[in-house]
Amino acid sequence: MRIKTGLITILVFLACVGLTMVQTVHASTQKVLVVYDSQNVSQDGNRRLDTLQRLMASYHFKVTTIKLNSYKQGEIKKEDYQGVISLINWPEAHINNQQYDHDLQLYSGIKLHIGQNISDSEQTGLKVKLKQLYHQQLTISGKSGTSQLLPFTDSMQVVPQSDSKHGQSFGTLISQGDNSKRYAYGWVEEKSGYLPFIANDGLSMLLAAQTIGNLFDCAKQQHPLLTITDVTPYSDLNQLSHLTSQLFGMGIPFAVSVRSVADNTNLKAFDRFTAVLRKIENQNGVVFLQTPETIDPSTSSGNELKQLMQDYFISLGRKQVLPVGISATNEWNQNEMLRTNGLEQANRVLLLPNSSKFQDDGNKLTAGIADTNYFAMSLKNFQTVHKLTDESWTIPTSVTVKTPSGTQQTKDTLDRIDRLKIDFLDPASSDQSMEISAGALRINYLHGNYTLNGEPVTISQQNEFSVAPNKTKTTVSAVNRFFKFQSNIMLIFFGFVLIILVVFIVLGRRIYRGMFTRRQGGKHH
Repeated sequence: MRIKTGLITILVFLACVGLTMVQTVHASTQKVLVVYDSQNVSQDGNRRLDTLQRLMASYHFKVTTIKLNSYKQGEIKKEDYQGVISLINWPEAHINNQQYDHDLQLYSGIKLHIGQNISDSEQTGLKVKLKQLYHQQLTISGKSGTSQLLPFTDSMQVVPQSDSKHGQSFGTLISQGDNSKRYAYGWVEEKSGYLPFIANDGLSMLLAAQTIGNLFDCAKQQHPLLTITDVTPYSDLNQLSHLTSQLFGMGIPFAVSVRSVADNTNLKAFDRFTAVLRKIENQNGVVFLQTPETIDPSTSSGNELKQLMQDYFISLGRKQVLPVGISATNEWNQNEMLRTNGLEQANRVLLLPNSSKFQDDGNKLTAGIADTNYFAMSLKNFQTVHKLTDESWTIPTSVTVKTPSGTQQTKDTLDRIDRLKIDFLDPASSDQSMEISAGALRINYLHGNYTLNGEPVTISQQNEFSVAPNKTKTTVSAVNRFFKFQSNIMLIFFGFVLIILVVFIVLGRRIYRGMFTRRQGGKHH
């Protein structure tokens, strides 16, 4: 059933009533505490923490993150955590907290240690003796023959495979040279687990996810979602259109992460932008609306953010562009104000990595969880992986590529996607709906079909604008017309005041002259 554009505009405009949030409850949600020693930005410790937080959110854990020196005695027991993860980012500093060490030793739940400086009690739980490696470059491999060369490392604690008689290993670390030795990467022994490192980098990330999924008994095989990021009205829309058309022709499903605008949405440039997005929707691509880039949670109010997100949904919805999820950097999921007012109106959230220099203020953080949180990882991280086809993807993952800015970039992107030789997730094939709930606006996407406030919608291909810029006269925006109207009113007003002033000056001059004439006449008499 085709909904007329006018009716869609009316339905979308109802969103002005206000925003309400999608409230979701997941039966398998587990509370997990992440304790880290330092963000150690100079050694990418902040990025490791970001990776761990997003991975745990993708597994649907309700994660609380706290700095080691901020931990208070009894907190593990008080909050009834099902698991505790220790992340060591700065082993050389040997940062410790005796209260945490004491509580962790008494804790009987799931424990995972990532990095060096593992305590004696944790190592006892693993039932292995870790070996210290120095100045090595290792290859990591999976069960299916997948492999990738890792960056050079100064030091690392590993589980020798010769000692691995009790637990289960996930991935193998292989040293270089003729006398190569093999070590376990991920290690699980009952309720204890160990990872020598974690990184948002290709095969090691997949194996880390497998390790954690096995430890918490929540791993599930699934396909990754291919996502084109950095789509804006200022992108090279010709190349974006060509890339998506090629993917559609190759039978590869995909999503786009779109950063929209709230102003000047009546200009031809916005029409061209939304025309391309409608074309993508008709190619079975889905749209994730990316949160704004310049929101400062310390100075912005929740109401301002709600209104801004609402403006995005309304302006896109009027053009029959119906987002089915929200994309944002991990910071948004960790910050309560940003999460509540920016993310919680979607039941599908794509979590992008924070910038390389981002670090939080060290306060205790509790992350949110949508029905599905996609862990975003660049396709570049898989370019050096050998035989990726058969490897297991155990969390909702998004393999991302940037919007190309030229013909060669488009060709290179298509070549890299094709070389992966993996099956991507088709959102239209899911039996779970993707939903947006923003005020009176309800968008639902299921089995390739859209509904808007309960009414079926067929995305129109009529009135599509040429991707190439049209050479037409400049359109005056509503804002400009408003100020132009105000200017005309002010000119008329001041003109009227000027006329009155001139009249008063003339009258005053006549009165003054009359008074002067009478005085002069009196003197002559």
